[in-house]
Amino acid sequence: SPTSSSARFAELRGGSWSDAVIRIQAGPGISTATGADGWRYVAFHTGSSGLMLAHETPSGWSLDSVDPSASGGAVSLSYSPTRLAVAYSQGNESNPMAAAVKVAMNTSSGWDIQTVASGSESRVSATFDSKGKLHVLVGQDMNLTHMYQEGAVWVDEIVDSGTRWGDITGYLDLVVGPDDKPRAAYLVGETYRLMYAVREADGW
Repeated sequence: SPTSSSARFAELRGGSWSDAVIRIQAGPGISTATGADGWRYVAFHTGSSGLMLAHETPSGWSLDSVDPSASGGAVSLSYSPTRLAVAYSQGNESNPMAAAVKVAMNTSSGWDIQTVASGSESRVSATFDSKGKLHVLVGQDMNLTHMYQEGAVWVDEIVDSGTRWGDITGYLDLVVGPDDKPRAAYLVGETYRLMYAVREADGW
C-alpha cells in the first residue's frame, strides 16, 4: 500500500545487486532514465504527495515535486540532452471515464503539465526522438494512440484498434530507433495478440 511501500533503486555491481531507498512511502507507478550527465533519474507516485522526481547526486537522492495532485498510476520517464519529460496516468476510481494521461516537462520556471488524453486510465510509454520531439503511446477507448508534439499542439494518430473499450491499455511500450521511426509493442487483450508496429512515412 502507499503507506507501507517505498521507492528503491537497485543496480548490479561486481556481480551482486545493491539497492538504496529513495523515499519511504511510495505508491504504484515508477520509471527510471539516465541523463546525458550519467546521473540516474527516477519518477514515481508517492500516494499522498503526488508525483515526484528523484535525481541522483554525489551525496544521495534529491527529490523534486512534479505534480502534487497526481494519484497512483502508470509512469514513463524520458530524457533528452535538453529536456526531461514524465508521462503518467491520472486515475479516477469513481469514474474511469474521467481519468486522463498527462505529460510534465521541466522548464526553467518549473514543470509544464499538459493533459494529452482524456477518458483513459491506460499504461503509458514516452520517448524522445533525435530532434528532441516527445512521442507518447497510450490506450484510448478501443484504440492504441500515438501522440507527438508539434509546437504547442499535440497531434494524435491511431496505431491499432481493439474490439472493446480498454482493449489496448494494459501492456504497451514505445521506442524510437536510430532511424527516428517510432516503434510500438503491445498486447490486444480481447484476442491476446502480441503486436509490433512501425511508423513509416505513410502511417503505421
